[in-house]
Amino acid sequence: MKKRIIALLLCMTTLTTVTACGNGKDNTTETTEAEVRSSQIDVDVDKQVKMLGNYDGMDIEISGNYDVTDEDVEKQGMSMLNSYGLGSVEVTDRDTVQAGDYVNVDYTGYHDGEAFDKGSAQDVLIDVDNNKDVKSGTTYIDGFSAGLIGATVGSTVSTDVTFPENYGNSDLAGQPATFEFVINGIYQPVTLDTVSDDVIKDNFSEKYNLNSAQEFKDFVRSYLEYQAGNNKYSATVAEVKKQLLASSEVEVPEDYLEARLNEYQTSYEKQYVDETENLETYLKDTYNTSLEDAQSQWRTNLEEQIKVELIFQAIAEKENLEVDDDGYNQFVQNFVDNSQYGFDDTEAVYNAFGNDNAEDGEAYMRKLYLVNKAMDFVVNKANVTVTAADSTGSTDSTEAVESTEQQ
Repeated sequence: MKKRIIALLLCMTTLTTVTACGNGKDNTTETTEAEVRSSQIDVDVDKQVKMLGNYDGMDIEISGNYDVTDEDVEKQGMSMLNSYGLGSVEVTDRDTVQAGDYVNVDYTGYHDGEAFDKGSAQDVLIDVDNNKDVKSGTTYIDGFSAGLIGATVGSTVSTDVTFPENYGNSDLAGQPATFEFVINGIYQPVTLDTVSDDVIKDNFSEKYNLNSAQEFKDFVRSYLEYQAGNNKYSATVAEVKKQLLASSEVEVPEDYLEARLNEYQTSYEKQYVDETENLETYLKDTYNTSLEDAQSQWRTNLEEQIKVELIFQAIAEKENLEVDDDGYNQFVQNFVDNSQYGFDDTEAVYNAFGNDNAEDGEAYMRKLYLVNKAMDFVVNKANVTVTAADSTGSTDSTEAVESTEQQ
């Protein structure tokens, strides 16, 4: 049975969407003796959860598109091939650029007859029809590649354009310019049905053990289905939390909240604030906000997060859920294996979550694992209805998700 571990990181309460701990950096911050660590405060779950909302067979409605189509597979697969420079084959039976071609060029941009800064590049593959860089997917300004159709290999052609008024470079915004292209070669895009087995084997066999075009396509589909499953689960968790917060009555002890806030601020500061500045300056320069306003937001977000933790701790107690060694060890290892967190080993995980106190960090991780286990228990019993995504197509959740296969 597939289960997913939801990372309810205490360090995820932020001004934006960045995390304030979990990068494994060794930036020790001094703590005064007067500060009390949250691990030193005994929080009685039964006392703080005054009323526990119904969690058995919850009716959950989420929106999104969680089915993977052939079009999705083609788009993702081609994006991957293009990132490796494998999304096209050279045309050798003609030397004139046609609609639908990819063209390899060197180009230089001129304004008032002078080449301008950052206006030139070499060995660039351009999708003529869509006016974009094949490898990066970046779209060029209107008209950039219009003059390439009809050009021949080895020739030099020029195209006149006008930069948009809102262009990032103020010296060029709204200004006319000329781009000169040297045509190096013509290429035709491949598809997942036409890419050769040899190309896949030569480039993906060692790293992914893929030896044919069909294996590559299956690999891409599995990845997208895995990702879609994570997104669906994450959206479900967000709605479960929302409903349980509304239906439960939970009080957060002020001393515990204050301790968690202090720990969060310490972690945030050591990750984001350079030694040459202070937290107040960083917040003002980066987010145009004051320390007081930031602390107010952190406090609000942390209070809600702690309520969620207490609710699922209460569910774990009621359902006799326990920390099993195999599941817990894998849970911690997920943080080590996931490169976005930057942990070298489990000790680094514990130090990060314990603010350089490994014992505190391990205690918190065990609690976090149990919270996730209870959350998984509730989600698996929920009646989930999926509706179509809104006009924006947005189905992303703000929850950080780590997924693992468990027995």
